[in-house]
Formats: sequence, structure tokens, C-alpha cells
Amino acid sequence: MWDVWGALITPSIGFSGFVGAIIIAVVTTVYKVKNNPFRFFISLEETQYMSGWARLFRTIYLSIVITIGVSLYAIYITTIDHEYKYAWAHKAMVAWINPISMLVALSVLIFIIVLLCWESAQKKLSKKLHSQSVTKRQRSMFIIIIMIFILVYGLFFSALYGVIVNECLIKANQRNIEYSHSFQMLFKIHLLDSLIIGQIIALTILYYIALIPTIKVSKFLGRSELIVNIFLKSGKSFEGKYVLNSNVDDGILICDSLNIFDQNKHLIPKMNIDYVSFKTTYYSLGKEVVQSSISPLVTLSQTNDDEKALLKSILRAKDKENR
Repeated sequence: MWDVWGALITPSIGFSGFVGAIIIAVVTTVYKVKNNPFRFFISLEETQYMSGWARLFRTIYLSIVITIGVSLYAIYITTIDHEYKYAWAHKAMVAWINPISMLVALSVLIFIIVLLCWESAQKKLSKKLHSQSVTKRQRSMFIIIIMIFILVYGLFFSALYGVIVNECLIKANQRNIEYSHSFQMLFKIHLLDSLIIGQIIALTILYYIALIPTIKVSKFLGRSELIVNIFLKSGKSFEGKYVLNSNVDDGILICDSLNIFDQNKHLIPKMNIDYVSFKTTYYSLGKEVVQSSISPLVTLSQTNDDEKALLKSILRAKDKENR
């Protein structure tokens, strides 16, 4: 049993030959299926008409894939070599950060991210940033600063997570498993004590929880909502509505808002629908971004000589017609 498992998790074997062909074929086929809910990129319109179970499985699937990918990369960049010559990330963390500064940095980062996720704080920030005293350039600078903070926050927790996991792997190597870098021990984790597996899983869950607030802060900086206009075969229409559930008793449940407790809801049978149109509304810093449909006014000072000559000829032609 373990011989087969060891062969599969060995990169030179697992990603070559028969096993590699199967993996590539499955991934390629799943990606090309048009109705596959597990694709990485799906339009907002398509997600609105997914069933609740499909959206749930898609969320779980993407969370697992992204968490595993980011976790492996964090462990890889903080790997510790056997001779401790090239462990630059680990050396930097040990040399520059002592326990006190680590605690202070953690406290400050967590306090700021929690404050930015707090709904009351977001409302106050939105009111302040959209006041007349704040310019568009200042709002853009605020967004850039918050994006830099999110990047620093993610890098800090990624480096911390990677260093702790690599140290756990080395300390748990009681069987003297040969390795050149601690990252390689992940491919031989079945040879380690079961306790270390539980520790890595627990650390990964905590790492995932630590990164969740960045999603809410990112949505505060910019997000989009999909509004539907539903036209029935009878000629009646429901415009400016939100889809709460696209499959309730073979009907579509719509509402005036995304609040599930809103009383003004409508359940429309799918067989009565003629067609549906969509409109995407964008929000930034808690306010709707109004997109102007009026083209900017062009003055004569902004035209070249050829355009001025053409305009004069058009005006002369119209004068002759009027005469």
C-alpha cells in the first residue's frame, strides 16, 4: 500500500508517464466542459443561475485549491536546507524579528484588518471619503495604501506560516529521513508521526482563517453586483431586481435587495419568463460608481486643422441648403 502511495507522491513518477497522462487528461477535460461549475473563471450572470449546491461545492472547491496552492508556495519559499546555507527567509525571520516585535506586529496587523472589516468603520470611512472635501485622487491614494497593507498582511502571515511548518517538519524528523530541503519532507509525510500531520492541518486552517478578512476588505475597496430585469410572456416585467435563488420549485426567487429578510420578494415560474437582461453595478468604498454615458464636449481648441476645415465645409453646405 505504502509503496504505491510513495510512487504516486514522488514528483518524478507521479507527474510522468501513465499517472501524469491521467492527471493532465482529467484536468483538461474538466476545464473545457462549458457547464462545469468548478472552472476558475465564471461570469457573474452564470453564477446567478447556479443551484445552491453547485455554488456551495464551487466555493468549497476553490477554497481548498487556493488554500493548498498558497500554503505549498509559502512553505516552499521559506524552506530550510539541510546545511542551512540558503534558508534566506528563515534567517531573515529569526534575525530581524524577536518574540516581542513579532507579538507587536501581529497585534497591529490584526487590529487594523479587524477595524477595516468592521461594518460601522466602513460606513464612516465611506462617508468621509465621499465627502466634498476629499478629491478623487485622494480616494485613489487611500485604495492604493490599503492594497499595499493587504499585500504586507498576506506576506507576513505567509512567511510566518511557512517558517513554523518547516521547523515542525525538521523537528518531527525522528526517523532521520534524508532530505536536502525541508519542503521535500511533505512528499514523505506518511513517514512522520501522525501528530505532525495534525499540527500542519491545524496551522493551515489558522492560516486560511487569517487570510479571510482580506477578502472582505478587498470587497470594500471594489466589488460588483448583478441586477436583473425579467420580462414575462404576458408583457409584465420586473426590473432592477436581485436574484436570491435561481431554482426554487422550478422558479426564480427575486427581491429588491440582497437581504434575505426583505419582505418584498417574488417567485416567478421559469416557464412564464420570456427573457432576462442583466446590468452590472460597481461599488467602490461603499458607494455606487456612477458611469457617465454622456460623451465629453469637444471644443475647437482640441481639433486640428483638417478637422476645422471639414467642420467649416459642413457648415457652408448647410448654409447653402437653408438658402
